[in-house]
Amino acid sequence: MRLRLPFLAGDVVSENKRRYPKKVLKMAVEELQGRLARRDVYGAASHPKGSPELNDVSHLIESVDFYEDGKDSLAWAVIKVLPTTKGKDVQAIIKNGGRLGVSSRGLGTVKAAVDGIDEVQEDFRIQSFDFTLNPAFANLGAGKEQILESAPVESGYEDNALSESTLRARYEKACGLANYRGTFEDYKLACDEARLKNLLQFRERHTFAKRQCGSKLDEEAFAKAERKE
Repeated sequence: MRLRLPFLAGDVVSENKRRYPKKVLKMAVEELQGRLARRDVYGAASHPKGSPELNDVSHLIESVDFYEDGKDSLAWAVIKVLPTTKGKDVQAIIKNGGRLGVSSRGLGTVKAAVDGIDEVQEDFRIQSFDFTLNPAFANLGAGKEQILESAPVESGYEDNALSESTLRARYEKACGLANYRGTFEDYKLACDEARLKNLLQFRERHTFAKRQCGSKLDEEAFAKAERKE
């Protein structure tokens, strides 16, 4: 299961009376982006006591980006929920309609602002974020709506979704230069180039198998056959 979800909010006071200025949050997201290529930034199901251990792991953070629209400033992530013991618990809750909050882990200093709120400083570094039942931001988390939808034959090709920020930039350009009139959601479906390319390649293989080899398999069955090879 892959999810896309917001995990930190800028310029909003959290339940633990802490505020992340959007400039600080953006810098922290950019710093984390540089570490994700190693594919070793993991999260847990509930905050681990002390340093995380292997049996705490529930998900791998694949990508992060920062998004603001004049109203909200949010850090977003795409994660893969892993088939570990804790990951299976997370999948079961979400697939059955439950919702989980998220809470970040990080390093840095805070300074009391004039309104008495602890304000996170520019040395803040995001280590990861975990699922929790008591999130610092009540409106951030994951439910069924955060599941990244796949094409009908999900397992028949590689699913490589473009980041939200890249898609939004292309959408705005399409609206301005090409007079595009669809919604952003429509554009995301139409312009996810990597997924469309892989889907087309899969369907070309399926069509070739039917026409040249006499295959009677439908797309779903053909995808299953490919996975077994």
